[in-house]
Amino acid sequence: MSSKAPFEIIETNRRTVIDILIASSVNEALGYLTSHHREAQVMGGGTCLMPQVQRGEIRPIRLVDVSHIGAMKRIAREGEMLLIGGAVTFARLAKCEAVQEAAPLLWEAASAMGTPAIRRLATLAGNVVASVGNADGAVALVALGAEAEVTNLTGSQWLPILSLFMRQGVSRINPSSEIITAFRLSALGTGQGCAFVRAKPAAPWQRAPFVLGLVLSLDEAKERVARAAVAVGWAGGIPLRLTEVEREMAGWSASSEDTWGAFGAMVREALFGGRAEIPPALEMDIARLAPRAFRRAVEQARRGPNAAHP
Repeated sequence: MSSKAPFEIIETNRRTVIDILIASSVNEALGYLTSHHREAQVMGGGTCLMPQVQRGEIRPIRLVDVSHIGAMKRIAREGEMLLIGGAVTFARLAKCEAVQEAAPLLWEAASAMGTPAIRRLATLAGNVVASVGNADGAVALVALGAEAEVTNLTGSQWLPILSLFMRQGVSRINPSSEIITAFRLSALGTGQGCAFVRAKPAAPWQRAPFVLGLVLSLDEAKERVARAAVAVGWAGGIPLRLTEVEREMAGWSASSEDTWGAFGAMVREALFGGRAEIPPALEMDIARLAPRAFRRAVEQARRGPNAAHP
């Protein structure tokens, strides 16, 4: 073995961040990434990235802070769509009336996520790029059928949020050349309700071991389920849509407690009976939380689109 090998490995492990650019525009950020190809990558609030850098799991030597780009901090209601910039923090989502009215599911997720200090820093785009199953914002966006605007030097394109998750901890987004600049989703409408539930985390600053987002559309009489969107996530996986469960729910009674229990059973079966490697300890949490989510979503659908959960 060459005597140089250990020295080279040590030097590689010592590599540290030597420069942080606080970008004022998307173009400036992309230009910096291009000028320092394979050395630089995007950073939002840094709540996911910086612990990885400190642990030596990733070793960029230059960072591009996009959290101060004005265009990426925008929240706007445009007709039936809600637009949210990629650099919007969870604290801002939790305080925004437009989010609470148009996307109460995302508002709930933002309000529940982490501690106040984490919510002040963590961005919605960073939550998605982390590509972990129990990322509250990511699961909420999946349930809402959101799209992400991905921007690089060739331009921008809107992609389904689900297409961005490859495997746990690995996103389709290349942080050395791409930026999630915005998200868009449909506002909650008449006869629709939603709920976001999560298992209790081991500590307030940690992610919940299991999260579920549910969006229900009721029929005109508001007695039966017309459509449903069910998204789940857990530690060790990536956010998922339970499409088979969604199909089975069409036509279900919205008032029966038996229906609520059946929903919990179907979620458990979809996860434990499939390929998902979920710790059995979560089974009780799912049995308790899923029926609660169904009941709350029905209640909101009957109250009206602008009625947030009490």
